Amino acid sequence: MRLDPDQTDAGHQLERIRVPVDKGLVETGIFGSFERTHSYHNLYRIDRSPAVSVSVHPLPGARSQVAALLSSDPNDRVELLSDSALRRNQQHIIAVFAFALLLIYLLIGAQFESFLLPLVLLLSLLPALSGSLVVLLLCGFSLNLNSFLGILILTGTAINISIILTVGFEPTTRIDRKRLLLVCGRRLKPIAATILSTVVAMIPIAVNTTGEGALQSNTAVSLMGGLVIGMISILFVFPVLYERFAGALRNRQ
Repeated sequence: MRLDPDQTDAGHQLERIRVPVDKGLVETGIFGSFERTHSYHNLYRIDRSPAVSVSVHPLPGARSQVAALLSSDPNDRVELLSDSALRRNQQHIIAVFAFALLLIYLLIGAQFESFLLPLVLLLSLLPALSGSLVVLLLCGFSLNLNSFLGILILTGTAINISIILTVGFEPTTRIDRKRLLLVCGRRLKPIAATILSTVVAMIPIAVNTTGEGALQSNTAVSLMGGLVIGMISILFVFPVLYERFAGALRNRQ
């Protein structure tokens, strides 16, 4: 039942409050006794069990030490909220990632009027995504919701490298390795300027690993690592893929 503030004073007899039942009104005293004691303002539970939420922002590489310090009691279970949130929302995250890839595929397919070219472009993203995971591991960051957000942004950013290269390949009807390498060399400067400007802009966020900034640093590190490694790897991987499917891509014209 809900009480007004003036009904919760020490002089009020809580046992005599009348509440409605099936056959009339009864006093609350018959249901049990009342006792004034200290309690929490909010009850926090996980899976219907009492839990305590502690806001801690450990430095990179110190997550395991913090977890070991908090779990001094063997009966307690300590886990990072960002990691547990990733596990609880795993299906939704996979669905969001798949939906993003589908939108990218449809958009590129409509732009270039091809069903095969978007698949080649998406295949070239694999080195960039793996580079993001490697950099996260080397920097001591975990794969959580914030780092996944960086990977999701990376999916739409790193594919621009392949699109810039594709525009250089489009005008020719004769595709060979020499032509592909020549186009990559000519497009290296605009690609590097685009990627490195984004990476430099993310450096202040990546190095801020204290307080609330530690959460955003996961996003920045995953995005920066994927862009740098993706820029280098896509310049080598995408021409090979494009040459491999050159016949099918030329037939669509």
